[in-house]
Amino acid sequence: MTIYGYKRVSTDEQVKGTSLQTQQTIIEGVAKSNLLDENAIVWLEDAGVSGAKDGECFYTRPAIKDIKFESGDIIIVSDTDRFNRDAIDSLVTVKDFIERGISLYINGFGNVCDPANIHSNFMMKQMAVFAEYEKMKIKERQRRGIKEKRERGGYLGGKIPWGCEKIGLGKKSVLQEKPERRRAIEAMVRLNADGKGSRPIAEYVSNKFLKVTHQTVIHLLDELGCKKGQPV
Repeated sequence: MTIYGYKRVSTDEQVKGTSLQTQQTIIEGVAKSNLLDENAIVWLEDAGVSGAKDGECFYTRPAIKDIKFESGDIIIVSDTDRFNRDAIDSLVTVKDFIERGISLYINGFGNVCDPANIHSNFMMKQMAVFAEYEKMKIKERQRRGIKEKRERGGYLGGKIPWGCEKIGLGKKSVLQEKPERRRAIEAMVRLNADGKGSRPIAEYVSNKFLKVTHQTVIHLLDELGCKKGQPV
C-alpha cells in the first residue's frame, strides 16, 4: 500500500498566491485524522498545470501519468477542484478507483471510494459539478479578458508584427505601430505597382523607413492583395 499526496496549482493560481505548501499541510492533516502515517506520504506535485483545460484527464497529468496505482493505494487531495475540474472525468476516475480498490480521500469528505460513505460520495459528485462550473467561469473570464485587451490594443503574446513595438510590461503591455510603418507599406505598394521585385523593395524600405526582409515584403503585399505591376 502506498499513500499518495496530490498537489496542483495552475500558473494563474500561483500568481494569486495559492500555495502548494498549504495543500501539503491540509493533506497531512487528512492523513492524521484518518490514522494514516503522514510521514509515509509519497508526494505528487503538478505546479503550473491548469485544471480548466478541455478534455482534461486525471491520469494524463505530468505527475500522475507514470504512476502505476495498485489495489490498496490511497490518494489524498486538499480539495475537490485540486483533484479535478471536469465533472465527467472526476466521476469516471472515482468509479475506476473503486473497481481497482484504490481509496481517494478529499479534505472534508473522507474516503469517497468507501461504499459506506454514502453522504460524502454524493457530496463529492455535487462538488465535481460545481468544480466544472468554475472551470467554465474561468474560461469565460479568459475569453472576456482577451477580447477586452484586443479591443484596447493589448499585446496578447506571440510574435510582434513587423513595424510594431511592445509598450509597457506584463499584462498592461500594448502593441503600438511605429510612425514609419504606414509610410513604409505605402512605399511597398507603390514600388510593387511600378513592377519592382521584393528584394529591391525591401532594400529601399530598409534604407528609407524600417528594416525589412524581402519575405516580409512578399507577405505584406500578399495580405493586401497586391499583384506585381498592379496598384491596389
